[in-house]
Amino acid sequence: MQKTQREILNAQRNQNEILQQLLLAITSLNSRSGDTRVEGRTEQPEFQRTEMTSPRSQVSSAPSQHTTLGSISSSHAISLLASQIPEFGGQEAENVQLWIQRVEKVASIHKVSPDITLLAASSRLVKLAKRW
Repeated sequence: MQKTQREILNAQRNQNEILQQLLLAITSLNSRSGDTRVEGRTEQPEFQRTEMTSPRSQVSSAPSQHTTLGSISSSHAISLLASQIPEFGGQEAENVQLWIQRVEKVASIHKVSPDITLLAASSRLVKLAKRW
């Protein structure tokens, strides 16, 4: 049982690392793109030539840059955080303490506020737990 939980946590850690690398790459790309604002909207060029580098190489070339979910809009932060939190149904067979630890771990990795953590976690409640 604990071996399976460790495997799940390791897989989720790997997923978190990949998502952070992608977020860093996207943020880096957006900062170089020269976006222009028109009437409150962001207009981006239709085609933009960029270097073909992997997110891992961009991370290794810029170790001082660390993008967290706290630096993006609340709605995007909630969506990204919620995608990394497993659903919880409130059944007796489910371990609520493990689920809470997972929520707290994901939130601490991404350095989000307690409000965003609460919204993301509550969006993952299903079945009986949704009625709490």
